Amino acid sequence: REVLGGRELGVPLTEAFPESAPTAGGMRDVLLTGETYEEERLTRVRDVEGRELVLHFVVSALGSGPPYPAILVSGVDVTTAFRDREQARRAQLLAGITQAMTTASDPDAALQALTDALVPEVAAVAAVFVVPAAGSEPTGSSTPTAVTIDPALLAEIGPPPSGTQAEPEPA
Repeated sequence: REVLGGRELGVPLTEAFPESAPTAGGMRDVLLTGETYEEERLTRVRDVEGRELVLHFVVSALGSGPPYPAILVSGVDVTTAFRDREQARRAQLLAGITQAMTTASDPDAALQALTDALVPEVAAVAAVFVVPAAGSEPTGSSTPTAVTIDPALLAEIGPPPSGTQAEPEPA
């Protein structure tokens, strides 16, 4: 109660704890098989200060079965450790991008290294468009200098349209 606040008794689990809905299937599997289920995830649970929590859940069967008559769900707040790991992962990603870009053979290769590092870690698609300096003539091309697309996305939706468009025929 001190961390999460009070919950209503005598109602279905997903009503008293709506944040448990994503794991309801896992809980059902524990009831039917007796195999322990474990996961760590960002929840919709907020502590009394309003911070969203990352909880490590362990769901175990109680009693004899299958099917088992009950389960025990324990959740441990691992928010600080999760955020520390996330910051370390981001720092490692940034270091890798920096190294790839500074060791590239030319500016275009450096930009390609950037988009390659971002996909699929940060985005499904990454593209760099170079904008001409103020006062210079636009090249008329809308083709990105560098682009990387997650292979899973390509398999799902196919390749993007080509960057060149047909010129209208003279009248």
